Amino acid sequence: MAWKLLAPVDWNRRFAATQELVQNPDVPAIFEGTFEHGGVFVKADISATSPRKTAGVLLKWKSTSDLKDEHLEDVAIQSHVLSHAGLDLASVWLAHIDRSYVLALATVDPRRSSCCENSHPQVQEPPT
Repeated sequence: MAWKLLAPVDWNRRFAATQELVQNPDVPAIFEGTFEHGGVFVKADISATSPRKTAGVLLKWKSTSDLKDEHLEDVAIQSHVLSHAGLDLASVWLAHIDRSYVLALATVDPRRSSCCENSHPQVQEPPT
């Protein structure tokens, strides 16, 4: 098997592209946007904003049926970075697979096959 090296990531280009999308009022959601604050880099699974860019939502997907403490730590770091990178987060969500879901039709119903938990109260920073 031959190994391939991936091309180096141009982080500055990713940050610039994400900021352009954050500022664009016609963009309701950003998938895998790249953010930075204080030397900490994150790629958010889904970040969405209201039409007037006054409130944001962070959604972190985990491919597991049970949430773990480290998932909350992960989304807390992302929440911190996004909040300081220009998104005013109104809510932070952790999503995971719903183990009680049974495929009954030929297609998966994403609203029933996953669970979302509002993690905003647990990751919210205290006022300074």
